[in-house]
Amino acid sequence: MVVEVGRYIRDLRRAADMTQARLGALIGAKQSEIARWESGRTIPTGTTLLAIQRALRDSHGAAYQSPRGTTMGTLERYIKMIDYLRGRPISAADRDQLGNVKDDLQQLHERINTIVARYEPAVLIEPIDTDLLKGDLGPFAFTLTRGPALRCLLGHADNEDPVFLDLDRTPHGIVITGTGHPGRALTETLLTSAAGPHGANNEDLEVWLVHPPEFAPDSAVYENVPVTMAVEEPTPRLAAAAANCLRGQVDQRERQILNANDTDVESFVQYWKWQKKNPDKPKMRQVLLQVNGYQTLCGDQEFERTLLEILHKGRTLGIYVQLCATEIPAGRHLSMGTYPHLGYRAILNSTEHTMSQLLPPAMAQDVGILLDEPGVGMVFSPSNGLDNTRFRCCTLLT
Repeated sequence: MVVEVGRYIRDLRRAADMTQARLGALIGAKQSEIARWESGRTIPTGTTLLAIQRALRDSHGAAYQSPRGTTMGTLERYIKMIDYLRGRPISAADRDQLGNVKDDLQQLHERINTIVARYEPAVLIEPIDTDLLKGDLGPFAFTLTRGPALRCLLGHADNEDPVFLDLDRTPHGIVITGTGHPGRALTETLLTSAAGPHGANNEDLEVWLVHPPEFAPDSAVYENVPVTMAVEEPTPRLAAAAANCLRGQVDQRERQILNANDTDVESFVQYWKWQKKNPDKPKMRQVLLQVNGYQTLCGDQEFERTLLEILHKGRTLGIYVQLCATEIPAGRHLSMGTYPHLGYRAILNSTEHTMSQLLPPAMAQDVGILLDEPGVGMVFSPSNGLDNTRFRCCTLLT
């Protein structure tokens, strides 16, 4: 049931092995973003984790030319990188391993590679870490640079151990799921995680729904959270109506942030903290936008342009996006092709066993993932080093 995992990981690593020329160009273009990430702000979008590892190594090339030239600062940068890869702080054992060899650069590099390899995004099978779902993280733990603690039970391995999907590293909060019963469990997980470790809370979360009548969501899922926007129209009218409503909602959130009149408030996270200090000001909730029947909308350019804007600004404005579809045909969705630096995690767990291809529309050759059974995979564009590559994802559901 999980035999595809090793092949998937090997294919991903091989595809991500960029040439030195491409890597040099990437490092040059991303130096400022890498510097901001090292200072703890954010990881640079459009850079694979493998490329970040190499860029950090090459950006400190002088240290690698001397057998004792490394510094604790360089070591801490690697530890922060590993922290991000894991989605949680590095273990004490791994930290000790790195600290013990900090002056032996070759051995340090080998140990870093060993530790990083254990937590590459291709490693999708791991037991649930309950510590991520509790503790003193506050209701907005999902706003940390490492992303939210989103986990969903997918099935069971051959030894009957539960198999969970880790959504910590979903870029820009984008999730693509199948339409059908398995999608409900994932939606409930998204709602619970977005509202914080104490469960869905109507003070912290709201839901926007877009769907044609034939793909109406299960209202019981949202009984504890307010649905502040719902667009239900027949397919011919749905795209235009949804685009207008979503654009209005996005504009309203941007104005609310702007009206704070505080130079330190430029995002949802900053506004939320600012409002706590100014309780007389209007609140702003985290949003889960769920688009059901996405396959009926992904060819409409007006809707796609609006969705693209949300995908680009989503985390800044506090918006998660869940796209639910039985099938997403290749070459029809602007939102997956216009910004080639975005990676998308696809969770196609439809009960209909449909064949789905997730491919950038303007590519001369196929790039992406082929999902012909329920399962999990990731979609990358050429700038992520996966050009001219198609690989199967691991199958986790029986």
